[in-house]
Amino acid sequence: MKTYKKTNKIKSTLINSLLLSVGLLNINASANVEPASLFTNNMVIQQQTNAAVWGKADPKEKIIITASWGESISTVANKLGYWQATLPTPIAEKNNPKPYTIEFKGKNTVVINNVQVGEVWLASGQSNMSYSIDRLKIPRDQIGAINFPYIREFKVKKNASITPVDNAVGQWISANEDSVLNFSGTAYFFAREIHQATGLPVGIVNSSWGGTQIETWLSKDSQLNHQSTQKIKADFDKKALTFNTKESTKIYQKQLQDWQTDKKNSETNGKLFTQRKPYLPEHPHAGKNYPSNLYNGMINPIKGYMVKGVIWYQGENNGKSAERGNFYQTQLTQLINDFRVDWDMPNLPFYVVQLANFKKAQSNPVEPNQYWPYVRESMRKVTDTLKNTDMVVTIDIGDADNIHPTNKMELGRRLSLFALKNEYNRDIIASGPKFQSAEIKGNKMILTFSEVGSGLATDDGQRLAGFVMAESNGEYIWANAEIIPGIKNNTQQVEISSPKINKPTSIKYGWANNPNMLNLYNKEGLPASPFSTK
Repeated sequence: MKTYKKTNKIKSTLINSLLLSVGLLNINASANVEPASLFTNNMVIQQQTNAAVWGKADPKEKIIITASWGESISTVANKLGYWQATLPTPIAEKNNPKPYTIEFKGKNTVVINNVQVGEVWLASGQSNMSYSIDRLKIPRDQIGAINFPYIREFKVKKNASITPVDNAVGQWISANEDSVLNFSGTAYFFAREIHQATGLPVGIVNSSWGGTQIETWLSKDSQLNHQSTQKIKADFDKKALTFNTKESTKIYQKQLQDWQTDKKNSETNGKLFTQRKPYLPEHPHAGKNYPSNLYNGMINPIKGYMVKGVIWYQGENNGKSAERGNFYQTQLTQLINDFRVDWDMPNLPFYVVQLANFKKAQSNPVEPNQYWPYVRESMRKVTDTLKNTDMVVTIDIGDADNIHPTNKMELGRRLSLFALKNEYNRDIIASGPKFQSAEIKGNKMILTFSEVGSGLATDDGQRLAGFVMAESNGEYIWANAEIIPGIKNNTQQVEISSPKINKPTSIKYGWANNPNMLNLYNKEGLPASPFSTK
């Protein structure tokens, strides 16, 4: 008798949202059986589960779903033509697995070919997740092996919607010499590490969009009590009241004409032209950052598609004030919990990518008017609190001059360490040192770190740097830091002191957008995250 992991149910909330979408309300009376676009050639379906499948057909039409691995199920479309079912999937084969087919048969027949059973990961966030390999400008000889027919990406088409939609536009693409350049760099290098380590097919559902805030990825209902989000929404709503499409188009056309004229004149005179091309203003409710628009357009249509876990790279757009950075803790917690409800997986693995070092190198103990540290701290607190979550530290692989750091290969490797350890049972060190607690002893503070591996160390052989200390007045100054020898219960300590402070109250480490002098690692070469003890 076959056994499968816990069923991923498509809950009534999902069904209701799908039924309310425009596409299903306008189903033609003679509609063919049409699986959702996630169920197409070259797809990867999650192994060892009851995988949700769904689509459209004639109202009350019977649909028989047959998979070539030996499963056949049936369902009936409801009165609006929506149908859904769960399809048991087998154990994935390793190393050159055979392809399968899935047949959907009603009044017509749809056959999906070259289906792989494997591991599916959802990749979401803003530009550092969506950034494709070709845009990273990595020399081809440094990318490494790229022909992996068992690594596949479904890139969800960008779609901002004020109401929930039912179907994600996209197609499954296998990684090869040409196609891989359009894959998400972060997701691809993560998937490649998993595939090479396990031999399993890996599918990436890439639902990401650059320049977006976390509130657009959260559902409407989950943010009703978020005062800051409601203020953002109110600002958009106020602009919508006076938005005039005809007038905006007229102004845009005049700006475009002037831009084209200036560009032509510059080229004629041999001058460098750097003026940005104008863009057509969109309705305030139609934008990618109107709260919940990307949840409606890019998460709602894929929720229920069974995944192994989630990788998340976002936060730059929420790091514009200390208040927003601190509130990110609430929002990220909500996002993770929402996804776990949407996928009916209370322990859905969720791995967050920390904001990398960026902009001018740190020169003050605490840099004024820099807010990325608050977002990083929110990420750290969330992943230290919620089960089956963790944060990839990237504070040493950023780029001072580029908000899109190019070292996505190392990022993908670090992401994969968490998955390999937690989901694929590899006996490895996956994390750098994690701050656990602080104790005041006289004029010193003793910090305890977990995840020390085979011991704390510096990556450059120099004294520890990047630690600052404050007294009750709250003014931070540079402090001395010494690693205390000896590991106890997988923890190790660091002593912080300053001859200028007699009664220390708090410590910060790397509290700047680009704290470039940080050097606390474990001996496995993984860095400690910036943090604050209070």
